[in-house]
Amino acid sequence: MLAALVVSLRGDLAVALDEVARARDRIAELEERLAKTSRNSGKPPSSGGLARPPPAPRSPRKKAGRRPGGRDGHAGRTLAQVAEPDREVVHEPAGCAGCGAGLAGAPVTGAGRRQVFDLPPAAVQVTEHQLIEQPNDSASARKPTGTPRRTVSLCVPATGPRPGTSARH
Repeated sequence: MLAALVVSLRGDLAVALDEVARARDRIAELEERLAKTSRNSGKPPSSGGLARPPPAPRSPRKKAGRRPGGRDGHAGRTLAQVAEPDREVVHEPAGCAGCGAGLAGAPVTGAGRRQVFDLPPAAVQVTEHQLIEQPNDSASARKPTGTPRRTVSLCVPATGPRPGTSARH
């Protein structure tokens, strides 16, 4: 009878060891899945949960020690509204914001004013330089005279002296 008990316990031990091995494999798999984030796997960012990403590295530059904004005592300047703007655009509501009813014929009770200052569109100014040929009695060849200070090529369009001046023909 003792031999039968030993054989039975050996069978139980083998089953228990098999279950422990399967449990260890499952734990390793779960720990691996838990360690994956959207940063180190193919998971989308929305699956990251509530965990915060690590903070961005800080700049090695030192702080200047000054507060932001203009310096004390500096007279600031801003664009002031003008009495007569070049253009006025009136924005009327399409309907009542509460019920959606039309507002045609309703009295105007007030108007807010906002002015936008914008630069006019740039226009290209084309200057043609004509190099005049005049015969010289002492030379048989005709050469252009009166060339401008800037060298002007006769075959390639050129740009003007102002920076950023360019045009395509």
